Amino acid sequence: MTVSSNFAFLEDSQLVKLATLAEHYFQNDPITCLMKLRQFGEVLAQLVAFNTGLYTDSTEDQLKLLNRLGSNNLLPDPVGKLFHF
Repeated sequence: MTVSSNFAFLEDSQLVKLATLAEHYFQNDPITCLMKLRQFGEVLAQLVAFNTGLYTDSTEDQLKLLNRLGSNNLLPDPVGKLFHF
């Protein structure tokens, strides 16, 4: 699959792949699109935690990770709310 130019600005290849797949499935398979978007959000939060030294392990619950990022002022409230849609 060709990488979408819409996501070329992303520096992480896994994020680019997930975003491209979500875009690809958008019209014909919305459930798969939503799954890819969820995975995108999970990887994004893990990358933020990793880059700030708060990454503990890949099995950590997404909600706990988001709460930890928020309590460490690494996820501003308006941005944090976007993860819960």
